[in-house]
Amino acid sequence: MRFMNQITVFTLILNFVILPFAFAEDGCIEAARKFKQGVELRDGSQVEEDAYREAIRLCPSMAEAYYNLGIVLARRSDSVAASEEFQKAINLAQKAEFYNALAHSKLVSGDTDAAKRSYEKAQELDPKDVAAMQGLGVVYEKTGQIAEAENL
Repeated sequence: MRFMNQITVFTLILNFVILPFAFAEDGCIEAARKFKQGVELRDGSQVEEDAYREAIRLCPSMAEAYYNLGIVLARRSDSVAASEEFQKAINLAQKAEFYNALAHSKLVSGDTDAAKRSYEKAQELDPKDVAAMQGLGVVYEKTGQIAEAENL
C-alpha cells in the first residue's frame, strides 16, 4: 500500500509540476525560433509582426517579443498599440530599454506626463542611460521646463 501511495505522489508531481514546465519550455524554444525570424527580417513587414505574435502565442513570458512587436507597431505610427505591447514587456521584465520605448510612444501620442514617468523609470533602472536623459530633455523642452532640461 505504501508503494502505491508513493506512485500516486510521483504521478501527481509529474503531471502537475514537472510536465507543464517541460512543455512550456518546448513552446518557448519554438518561440525563440519565431522571434529570431522576426529579428532577421527587421523590415516592419506583416511577416515580421506575425513572427513576434506567434512567438508570444507560444511563449507568453517572452518580454522581448512584446517589445519587438511594439517597435514594429511604432514604426507604423500606431503609438497606442505600440504602447500596449511595450507595457506588456515591462510587466514581464523591468528593463530601461522597454521604458524608453514606452516613453517615446507616449511622447509621440502627446502624453508628456506618461512619457516623463517612463523616462524617469528608465533612468532609475540605468542612471547612465543616454536615451532616457535625452528623452527627459525633450519632455522638459515640450513642457516649457527649460531649466530642468539644462540641468540634465
